[in-house]
Amino acid sequence: MRSIGRPATDWPRKTRTLGSLPSWLPPSIRRAKRLRKSGISRLRSPKVNSSSDNTDTAGRTAEALPLPDYSQSGEPIVNTPTASPSHHPKLNDSGKPVVIKHPSTPTTQASWFDPKAAATFIPGGPVPAELNGVPFATWTDAPTTDDGWEQVDGLNPDLAEPAMKMSPGLNASAGVVVVERDGRVWVVHPTNGFGGYLATWPKGRVEGGLSFQATAVREAWEEAGLKVRITGILGDFDRTTTRTRYYVGERAYGTPAEAGWESQACTLAPIDALPSLLNGSADAPVLAALKARLAPGET
Repeated sequence: MRSIGRPATDWPRKTRTLGSLPSWLPPSIRRAKRLRKSGISRLRSPKVNSSSDNTDTAGRTAEALPLPDYSQSGEPIVNTPTASPSHHPKLNDSGKPVVIKHPSTPTTQASWFDPKAAATFIPGGPVPAELNGVPFATWTDAPTTDDGWEQVDGLNPDLAEPAMKMSPGLNASAGVVVVERDGRVWVVHPTNGFGGYLATWPKGRVEGGLSFQATAVREAWEEAGLKVRITGILGDFDRTTTRTRYYVGERAYGTPAEAGWESQACTLAPIDALPSLLNGSADAPVLAALKARLAPGET
């Protein structure tokens, strides 16, 4: 009987193999067989670029591949990237299209409402009507000026703000760790793994005389599409190019479906899943402070 796709008279006496597969098999078939045998493909984790702190706005080209990881429910925490690039639904600050080289994939609806599962949302993708009693909806009247951000609902004027002690050579920045009512925490996935970050928290440099709180609330809107209410101060942390004041906040409105071009996805993850998501060493002390704050008996 003749083999399919190769004449019997052509069959070699000795076949050079790749692993246990004949080298003459098409690469796609060899790859598929190996993947079926191993169960999952292996992707290399990118190193964090020490020359960047994820603060530039235009012309960003850093690239990183998300690592597959799974929550207790079996949902991907960071899904395997799709093969084909796509365009972000939002234009960048220069009004130009943004190509996502390795698009993230949203998790299924079952992950949305499971406090033990990580739920990934993509810009322009599906979201529930509400979660934990708070609606998901576009923040249509978000401020567009510095003055507007300084007066936005969500700032906490009663919060005692200590002076930031700056480290030499670092710029001041601010961000917010948004904790959902079910205990999960929001992180953003920078577009094309900018700066080497697979996931991190919304943050940005303090510029134009804007306050730390206003900067943090604005960054949560721009990077995650969320309207945030600040509830406390987590601490000041040295990063690669900035000293960042991180606040703790809660989601008051907005939707991750409206995340700006700097983020290709947002994930709502259980705190125990965060170490597998946050690959940047600068995020480790922030996570440690967050765990201490959310520990039973702490406020």
